Amino acid sequence: WGLVREAQRAAAHDIDKVAVIPTLDAGLSDGIHNSAQGNVIVGERAARAALGMVYGKQSPWRAPDFKDAWFQEGERNQVVIQFGNVSGELRPVAGEVASLAIGDSEGGAPIRKVKLLGGDCLLAILNRGLGENPVVSFCAGHNPPLAFVDDNNCPPLAFANVAIREE
Repeated sequence: WGLVREAQRAAAHDIDKVAVIPTLDAGLSDGIHNSAQGNVIVGERAARAALGMVYGKQSPWRAPDFKDAWFQEGERNQVVIQFGNVSGELRPVAGEVASLAIGDSEGGAPIRKVKLLGGDCLLAILNRGLGENPVVSFCAGHNPPLAFVDDNNCPPLAFANVAIREE
């Protein structure tokens, strides 16, 4: 799931006139297919994307998307994750921010706490410092729980195994 979602997200960055819309919050009718209500959400977002990308209408049609990740003040157990295309600010849907995975060449690092920093960033505090090849993923699994949305009630696009920037 994560590899497919990451390829879709990357396509929108690499191929002209390609857009990706999030569907993480579109309800399912079974284990994989959108429900009728989910299709309404997808249709509205597709229409906004067409109006913005094809017809140049001024409307916030792009979904929040991974922008950057780095270590907080050099602490290898604290990772800041920044999103682009955020309308307003990110806010949690329910409780703790879920569906975030961080690891390195040794494997996954347990996340102790996640804090939204306001605006477009969140901070993940890990139980251990990260070693070589640190990466972060968001909503990379099958049918992940919705973690947060922006002021347009739009969730970020899922991403998988994106490198955490070394400074």
